Amino acid sequence: MKEELSTKVGVFESGDNDAFGVAYKDNRLLKCRNNKLTEYTVAEGTEIICDRAFHDCKTLESILLPDSVKAIGEAAFSGCRNLREINIPEGVAVIRQGTFRDTDSLADLALPESVTQIEKFALGSGLTTLGCEAPEIDFNRSALQYCNRLATVFVPESSLGNYLLQLSKLGCKATVETIPVKSESENSESTSANDSMRKMKTIYIGVYGIERFLDLLDEEGDGYEAFGQFTSEEKLTFTVGDDEYTQYDFADLDDLPYDDQFLPDQELDVEKICKEYGATSAMLYTNKSSCTIEIELPEDEEFDPKKAALVCRDWIYPNDTDESMVKGLVYVDKLYDFGPEDSRGIEGHQIWPLDEEEEDDWDED
Repeated sequence: MKEELSTKVGVFESGDNDAFGVAYKDNRLLKCRNNKLTEYTVAEGTEIICDRAFHDCKTLESILLPDSVKAIGEAAFSGCRNLREINIPEGVAVIRQGTFRDTDSLADLALPESVTQIEKFALGSGLTTLGCEAPEIDFNRSALQYCNRLATVFVPESSLGNYLLQLSKLGCKATVETIPVKSESENSESTSANDSMRKMKTIYIGVYGIERFLDLLDEEGDGYEAFGQFTSEEKLTFTVGDDEYTQYDFADLDDLPYDDQFLPDQELDVEKICKEYGATSAMLYTNKSSCTIEIELPEDEEFDPKKAALVCRDWIYPNDTDESMVKGLVYVDKLYDFGPEDSRGIEGHQIWPLDEEEEDDWDED
Protein backbone atom coordinates (compact mmCIF):
# COMPACT_ATOMS: atom_id res chain seq x y z
CA MET A 1 0.00 0.00 0.00
CA LYS A 2 1.40 3.39 -1.00
CA GLU A 3 2.11 6.18 1.47
CA GLU A 4 -0.64 8.72 1.84
CA LEU A 5 1.97 11.43 2.20
CA SER A 6 2.47 13.42 -1.00
CA THR A 7 6.02 13.73 -2.31
CA LYS A 8 5.16 16.38 -4.89
CA VAL A 9 6.67 19.86 -4.83
CA GLY A 10 4.58 22.86 -5.81
CA VAL A 11 5.72 24.97 -8.76
CA PHE A 12 6.35 28.01 -6.58
CA GLU A 13 7.61 26.21 -3.48
CA SER A 14 11.16 27.13 -2.54
CA GLY A 15 11.63 26.46 1.17
CA ASP A 16 14.57 27.56 3.29
CA ASN A 17 18.12 26.36 2.72
CA ASP A 18 20.11 24.89 5.58
CA ALA A 19 23.86 25.43 5.98
CA PHE A 20 24.53 22.77 3.31
CA GLY A 21 22.27 24.24 0.64
CA VAL A 22 19.41 21.77 1.16
CA ALA A 23 15.93 23.30 1.12
CA TYR A 24 13.25 22.32 3.66
CA LYS A 25 9.66 23.37 4.25
CA ASP A 26 7.83 22.14 7.34
CA ASN A 27 8.55 18.40 7.59
CA ARG A 28 9.56 18.04 3.93
CA LEU A 29 12.94 18.06 2.22
CA LEU A 30 12.30 19.83 -1.08
CA LYS A 31 15.59 20.05 -2.94
CA CYS A 32 19.36 19.87 -2.65
CA ARG A 33 20.88 22.96 -4.27
CA ASN A 34 24.50 22.10 -3.49
CA ASN A 35 26.19 20.38 -6.45
CA LYS A 36 29.34 19.69 -4.42
CA LEU A 37 27.74 17.86 -1.50
CA THR A 38 29.49 14.55 -0.69
CA GLU A 39 27.98 13.52 2.67
CA TYR A 40 24.73 14.58 4.28
CA THR A 41 22.49 13.80 7.26
CA VAL A 42 18.82 14.67 6.73
CA ALA A 43 17.35 16.79 9.52
CA GLU A 44 15.55 14.99 12.35
CA GLY A 45 11.79 15.24 12.07
CA THR A 46 11.79 15.17 8.27
CA GLU A 47 8.96 12.93 7.05
CA ILE A 48 9.12 13.35 3.28
CA ILE A 49 11.99 13.36 0.78
CA CYS A 50 10.30 15.01 -2.19
CA ASP A 51 10.41 14.02 -5.85
CA ARG A 52 13.84 14.58 -7.47
CA ALA A 53 15.18 16.03 -4.20
CA PHE A 54 18.76 14.89 -4.83
CA HIS A 55 18.44 14.21 -8.55
CA ASP A 56 21.77 14.37 -10.38
CA CYS A 57 23.82 15.15 -7.25
CA LYS A 58 26.82 13.46 -8.81
CA THR A 59 29.22 14.13 -5.91
CA LEU A 60 26.94 12.69 -3.21
CA GLU A 61 28.52 9.56 -1.71
CA SER A 62 26.68 8.99 1.57
CA ILE A 63 23.37 10.09 3.07
CA LEU A 64 21.71 9.24 6.39
CA LEU A 65 17.92 9.37 6.69
CA PRO A 66 16.34 9.75 10.17
CA ASP A 67 13.73 7.31 11.47
CA SER A 68 11.09 10.01 10.98
CA VAL A 69 11.19 9.64 7.16
CA LYS A 70 8.02 7.93 5.90
CA ALA A 71 8.07 8.68 2.18
CA ILE A 72 10.76 9.00 -0.52
CA GLY A 73 9.72 10.63 -3.78
CA GLU A 74 10.10 9.63 -7.41
CA ALA A 75 13.65 9.94 -8.79
CA ALA A 76 14.72 11.30 -5.40
CA PHE A 77 18.27 9.97 -5.84
CA SER A 78 18.36 9.29 -9.57
CA GLY A 79 21.62 10.23 -11.24
CA CYS A 80 23.59 10.11 -7.96
CA ARG A 81 26.32 8.10 -9.66
CA ASN A 82 28.72 8.15 -6.70
CA LEU A 83 26.18 7.32 -4.00
CA ARG A 84 27.45 4.32 -2.04
CA GLU A 85 25.61 4.43 1.28
CA ILE A 86 21.98 5.09 2.18
CA ASN A 87 19.55 3.67 4.74
CA ILE A 88 15.81 3.19 4.22
CA PRO A 89 13.97 3.82 7.53
CA GLU A 90 11.22 1.55 8.82
CA GLY A 91 7.94 3.21 7.86
CA VAL A 92 8.75 3.83 4.19
CA ALA A 93 6.25 1.72 2.23
CA VAL A 94 7.17 2.31 -1.41
CA ILE A 95 10.38 2.59 -3.41
CA ARG A 96 8.98 4.86 -6.05
CA GLN A 97 9.56 5.16 -9.77
CA GLY A 98 13.18 5.95 -10.62
CA THR A 99 14.20 6.50 -6.99
CA PHE A 100 17.66 4.97 -7.46
CA ARG A 101 17.91 4.96 -11.23
CA ASP A 102 21.46 5.60 -12.51
CA THR A 103 23.04 5.08 -9.08
CA ASP A 104 25.99 3.20 -10.56
CA SER A 105 27.94 2.93 -7.28
CA LEU A 106 25.13 1.83 -4.94
CA ALA A 107 25.94 -1.87 -4.57
CA ASP A 108 24.02 -2.76 -1.38
CA LEU A 109 20.47 -1.77 -0.44
CA ALA A 110 18.49 -3.02 2.57
CA LEU A 111 14.72 -2.59 2.57
CA PRO A 112 12.93 -2.71 5.95
CA GLU A 113 9.77 -4.74 6.60
CA SER A 114 7.57 -1.72 5.87
CA VAL A 115 8.59 -1.64 2.17
CA THR A 116 5.95 -3.65 0.32
CA GLN A 117 6.08 -2.10 -3.15
CA ILE A 118 8.82 -1.34 -5.68
CA GLU A 119 7.78 0.70 -8.71
CA LYS A 120 9.25 0.66 -12.21
CA PHE A 121 12.88 1.62 -12.81
CA ALA A 122 13.23 2.11 -9.04
CA LEU A 123 16.63 0.44 -8.60
CA GLY A 124 19.97 1.16 -10.23
CA SER A 125 22.56 -0.64 -12.34
CA GLY A 126 25.16 -0.74 -9.56
CA LEU A 127 23.05 -2.93 -7.27
CA THR A 128 24.62 -6.30 -6.45
CA THR A 129 22.91 -7.16 -3.14
CA LEU A 130 19.30 -6.45 -2.14
CA GLY A 131 17.85 -7.16 1.30
CA CYS A 132 14.05 -7.52 1.66
CA GLU A 133 12.50 -7.94 5.13
CA ALA A 134 8.82 -7.80 4.15
CA PRO A 135 7.00 -11.15 3.82
CA GLU A 136 5.87 -10.03 0.39
CA ILE A 137 6.80 -7.20 -1.98
CA ASP A 138 4.85 -6.13 -5.04
CA PHE A 139 7.53 -5.74 -7.73
CA ASN A 140 6.58 -3.78 -10.83
CA ARG A 141 7.56 -5.83 -13.89
CA SER A 142 10.21 -3.19 -14.70
CA ALA A 143 11.38 -2.69 -11.13
CA LEU A 144 14.67 -4.54 -11.73
CA GLN A 145 15.09 -3.67 -15.40
CA TYR A 146 18.45 -1.95 -14.88
CA CYS A 147 19.77 -4.34 -12.22
CA ASN A 148 22.06 -6.32 -14.50
CA ARG A 149 24.61 -6.89 -11.73
CA LEU A 150 22.18 -8.02 -9.03
CA ALA A 151 23.75 -11.19 -7.62
CA THR A 152 22.03 -11.86 -4.28
CA VAL A 153 18.61 -11.12 -2.79
CA PHE A 154 18.10 -11.76 0.94
CA VAL A 155 14.50 -12.58 1.99
CA PRO A 156 12.67 -13.95 5.06
CA GLU A 157 12.89 -17.73 5.27
CA SER A 158 9.11 -18.07 5.50
CA SER A 159 8.69 -16.20 2.20
CA LEU A 160 11.44 -17.87 0.19
CA GLY A 161 9.05 -19.64 -2.22
CA ASN A 162 7.06 -16.48 -2.90
CA TYR A 163 10.17 -14.45 -3.70
CA LEU A 164 11.62 -17.19 -5.90
CA LEU A 165 8.42 -17.19 -7.97
CA GLN A 166 8.22 -13.41 -8.25
CA LEU A 167 11.85 -12.90 -9.18
CA SER A 168 11.67 -15.72 -11.70
CA LYS A 169 8.74 -14.00 -13.43
CA LEU A 170 10.83 -10.82 -13.60
CA GLY A 171 13.67 -12.70 -15.28
CA CYS A 172 15.96 -12.00 -12.32
CA LYS A 173 18.93 -14.40 -12.23
CA ALA A 174 20.13 -13.40 -8.76
CA THR A 175 20.63 -16.00 -6.05
CA VAL A 176 17.89 -15.84 -3.42
CA GLU A 177 19.07 -16.47 0.14
CA THR A 178 17.28 -16.35 3.48
CA ILE A 179 17.96 -13.79 6.17
CA PRO A 180 19.74 -15.69 8.95
CA VAL A 181 17.68 -16.16 12.11
CA LYS A 182 19.80 -15.56 15.19
CA SER A 183 19.68 -17.59 18.37
CA GLU A 184 18.24 -16.27 21.64
CA SER A 185 21.75 -15.61 22.89
CA GLU A 186 22.19 -13.21 19.99
CA ASN A 187 18.91 -11.36 20.48
CA SER A 188 20.77 -8.22 21.40
CA GLU A 189 22.02 -8.04 17.82
CA SER A 190 19.91 -6.88 14.89
CA THR A 191 18.46 -9.46 12.49
CA SER A 192 17.74 -6.94 9.78
CA ALA A 193 18.77 -7.25 6.14
CA ASN A 194 21.49 -4.70 6.85
CA ASP A 195 23.18 -7.27 9.07
CA SER A 196 22.55 -10.08 6.60
CA MET A 197 24.51 -8.28 3.96
CA ARG A 198 28.17 -8.64 4.81
CA LYS A 199 30.13 -5.61 5.86
CA MET A 200 32.64 -4.43 3.31
CA LYS A 201 36.27 -3.38 3.48
CA THR A 202 38.59 -1.58 1.07
CA ILE A 203 41.55 -3.45 -0.42
CA TYR A 204 44.42 -1.53 -2.03
CA ILE A 205 46.10 -3.16 -5.02
CA GLY A 206 49.42 -1.76 -6.21
CA VAL A 207 50.05 -2.03 -9.96
CA TYR A 208 53.53 -1.87 -11.51
CA GLY A 209 54.29 -2.23 -15.20
CA ILE A 210 55.12 -0.63 -18.54
CA GLU A 211 52.98 2.21 -19.86
CA ARG A 212 52.49 3.24 -23.46
CA PHE A 213 51.82 6.97 -23.56
CA LEU A 214 50.41 8.46 -26.77
CA ASP A 215 50.94 12.23 -26.96
CA LEU A 216 49.15 14.20 -29.71
CA LEU A 217 51.04 17.33 -30.83
CA ASP A 218 49.97 20.54 -32.54
CA GLU A 219 51.86 22.54 -35.18
CA GLU A 220 54.08 24.08 -32.48
CA GLY A 221 55.04 20.64 -31.21
CA ASP A 222 53.08 21.07 -27.99
CA GLY A 223 51.04 18.20 -26.56
CA TYR A 224 47.32 18.86 -26.13
CA GLU A 225 45.73 15.39 -25.86
CA ALA A 226 47.16 12.16 -24.47
CA PHE A 227 46.28 8.52 -23.86
CA GLY A 228 48.14 6.29 -21.42
CA GLN A 229 47.57 2.65 -20.51
CA PHE A 230 49.53 -0.30 -19.19
CA THR A 231 50.53 -2.87 -21.79
CA SER A 232 49.50 -6.43 -20.95
CA GLU A 233 52.15 -7.83 -23.28
CA GLU A 234 54.89 -7.14 -20.74
CA LYS A 235 54.89 -8.33 -17.14
CA LEU A 236 52.48 -6.56 -14.81
CA THR A 237 52.93 -6.91 -11.06
CA PHE A 238 50.02 -6.58 -8.65
CA THR A 239 50.64 -6.32 -4.89
CA VAL A 240 48.02 -6.90 -2.18
CA GLY A 241 49.64 -6.46 1.22
CA ASP A 242 52.63 -8.79 1.25
CA ASP A 243 51.30 -10.92 -1.62
CA GLU A 244 52.40 -10.45 -5.22
CA TYR A 245 50.68 -11.55 -8.43
CA THR A 246 51.04 -11.14 -12.20
CA GLN A 247 48.37 -11.02 -14.88
CA TYR A 248 48.93 -14.73 -15.41
CA ASP A 249 47.59 -15.49 -11.92
CA PHE A 250 44.20 -13.98 -12.78
CA ALA A 251 41.13 -15.66 -14.26
CA ASP A 252 39.81 -15.21 -17.78
CA LEU A 253 37.07 -12.60 -18.03
CA ASP A 254 34.71 -15.21 -19.50
CA ASP A 255 34.94 -17.19 -16.26
CA LEU A 256 33.52 -14.36 -14.12
CA PRO A 257 29.85 -13.30 -13.73
CA TYR A 258 30.55 -9.98 -15.43
CA ASP A 259 28.02 -8.45 -17.81
CA ASP A 260 29.88 -7.80 -21.07
CA GLN A 261 27.53 -4.97 -22.02
CA PHE A 262 29.73 -2.80 -19.80
CA LEU A 263 32.91 -3.66 -21.65
CA PRO A 264 34.88 -0.67 -22.99
CA ASP A 265 35.61 -0.02 -26.64
CA GLN A 266 37.79 -2.86 -27.85
CA GLU A 267 40.37 -0.93 -29.83
CA LEU A 268 42.07 2.42 -30.21
CA ASP A 269 43.24 3.20 -33.75
CA VAL A 270 46.20 5.56 -33.34
CA GLU A 271 46.09 7.02 -36.86
CA LYS A 272 42.33 7.51 -36.68
CA ILE A 273 42.58 9.23 -33.29
CA CYS A 274 45.31 11.56 -34.55
CA LYS A 275 43.18 12.61 -37.51
CA GLU A 276 40.01 13.01 -35.48
CA TYR A 277 41.78 15.29 -32.99
CA GLY A 278 43.51 17.27 -35.74
CA ALA A 279 47.00 16.42 -34.54
CA THR A 280 50.01 17.44 -36.64
CA SER A 281 52.07 14.55 -35.25
CA ALA A 282 52.10 12.10 -32.37
CA MET A 283 54.75 10.67 -30.06
CA LEU A 284 54.65 7.27 -28.39
CA TYR A 285 56.52 7.04 -25.10
CA THR A 286 57.35 3.93 -23.08
CA ASN A 287 57.43 4.53 -19.34
CA LYS A 288 57.79 2.59 -16.14
CA SER A 289 54.63 3.33 -14.25
CA SER A 290 52.49 2.44 -11.26
CA CYS A 291 49.10 3.13 -9.72
CA THR A 292 46.78 1.95 -6.95
CA ILE A 293 43.37 0.31 -7.34
CA GLU A 294 40.81 0.38 -4.53
CA ILE A 295 38.31 -2.48 -4.52
CA GLU A 296 35.55 -3.47 -2.10
CA LEU A 297 35.52 -6.94 -0.49
CA PRO A 298 33.34 -8.52 2.20
CA GLU A 299 35.03 -7.98 5.54
CA ASP A 300 35.52 -11.70 6.11
CA GLU A 301 37.13 -12.41 2.72
CA GLU A 302 40.67 -12.11 1.41
CA PHE A 303 41.66 -11.14 -2.12
CA ASP A 304 41.45 -14.11 -4.49
CA PRO A 305 43.28 -13.72 -7.85
CA LYS A 306 40.94 -16.29 -9.41
CA LYS A 307 38.06 -13.85 -8.88
CA ALA A 308 39.95 -11.15 -10.79
CA ALA A 309 40.43 -10.61 -14.52
CA LEU A 310 41.89 -7.89 -16.71
CA VAL A 311 39.80 -6.01 -19.26
CA CYS A 312 41.95 -5.16 -22.28
CA ARG A 313 41.63 -3.40 -25.61
CA ASP A 314 43.95 -3.28 -28.61
CA TRP A 315 45.88 -0.27 -29.75
CA ILE A 316 46.23 -0.37 -33.55
CA TYR A 317 49.44 1.29 -34.72
CA PRO A 318 49.93 3.03 -38.10
CA ASN A 319 52.05 0.16 -39.46
CA ASP A 320 49.13 -2.25 -38.84
CA THR A 321 50.67 -3.88 -35.77
CA ASP A 322 48.67 -3.97 -32.56
CA GLU A 323 49.26 -4.23 -28.82
CA SER A 324 46.97 -5.28 -25.97
CA MET A 325 46.40 -2.56 -23.37
CA VAL A 326 44.78 -2.84 -19.94
CA LYS A 327 41.58 -0.84 -19.46
CA GLY A 328 40.53 -2.10 -16.02
CA LEU A 329 40.22 -4.89 -13.50
CA VAL A 330 37.09 -6.93 -12.92
CA TYR A 331 36.70 -8.44 -9.47
CA VAL A 332 33.81 -10.96 -9.38
CA ASP A 333 31.27 -8.81 -11.25
CA LYS A 334 32.41 -5.22 -10.83
CA LEU A 335 34.71 -3.23 -13.12
CA TYR A 336 37.42 -1.01 -11.62
CA ASP A 337 38.94 1.34 -14.18
CA PHE A 338 42.60 2.12 -13.63
CA GLY A 339 45.54 3.56 -15.51
CA PRO A 340 49.14 4.72 -15.04
CA GLU A 341 49.61 7.51 -12.51
CA ASP A 342 53.24 7.71 -11.39
CA SER A 343 55.36 7.43 -14.55
CA ARG A 344 59.08 7.63 -15.30
CA GLY A 345 60.10 8.10 -18.93
CA ILE A 346 62.31 5.57 -20.66
CA GLU A 347 62.13 6.36 -24.37
CA GLY A 348 59.91 7.79 -27.06
CA HIS A 349 59.63 8.14 -30.81
CA GLN A 350 57.34 9.73 -33.36
CA ILE A 351 54.65 7.23 -34.25
CA TRP A 352 52.60 9.34 -36.66
CA PRO A 353 52.93 10.29 -39.41
CA LEU A 354 55.55 7.75 -40.51
CA ASP A 355 57.28 7.83 -43.89
CA GLU A 356 58.27 4.55 -45.54
CA GLU A 357 61.81 4.61 -44.13
CA GLU A 358 60.56 5.19 -40.60
CA GLU A 359 58.07 2.35 -40.96
CA ASP A 360 60.83 -0.01 -42.08
CA ASP A 361 63.07 1.06 -39.17
CA TRP A 362 60.26 0.52 -36.67
CA ASP A 363 59.48 -2.91 -38.08
CA GLU A 364 63.12 -3.93 -37.70
CA ASP A 365 63.07 -2.80 -34.04
